[in-house]
Amino acid sequence: MTKPWERKPRETPKSWEAFRYYRDQGITRSLSKVNKEHFEGKGGKGRQIEEWSSKYNWVERCAKWDAYKDELFLKQAIVAKLEMDAKHIARGIKMQEFGEKAIDLKDPQLIAATSAGKLIMDGAALESRGRGEPDEKIEVSGVELVVNFPEAFKKKVKNK
Repeated sequence: MTKPWERKPRETPKSWEAFRYYRDQGITRSLSKVNKEHFEGKGGKGRQIEEWSSKYNWVERCAKWDAYKDELFLKQAIVAKLEMDAKHIARGIKMQEFGEKAIDLKDPQLIAATSAGKLIMDGAALESRGRGEPDEKIEVSGVELVVNFPEAFKKKVKNK
């Protein structure tokens, strides 16, 4: 079975070409634009476009075409979001691991302790955001951070 936006069995090559032009205009589509493209200066009659549109249900077909394209867009957006989340989780974990190693080595040449702590906190936030956890504001060393911690891992942070 053909999809509504595909060529109809009795649709002529000219009406099909006109329909494709109309369909592919998107939200700016209009019969007058199709008329200009297909008939202006060619000796044709402008009423032909209206007849084809009515006969071959252009408006309904285009509504289904738009819905189909939107569905594809949403599916692609979901896949892109999942890929981005996976990257954020992996990057957040690496940031935390690097910060922890820097603290364990206690080497100020590698990274300052406050920077390592911030790296851990930012990494945790990035990982948690990638996992869909809500943001929580906390204050560490006088700097406000937005951190995402799963409920089970929340800790009280005290300023000294």
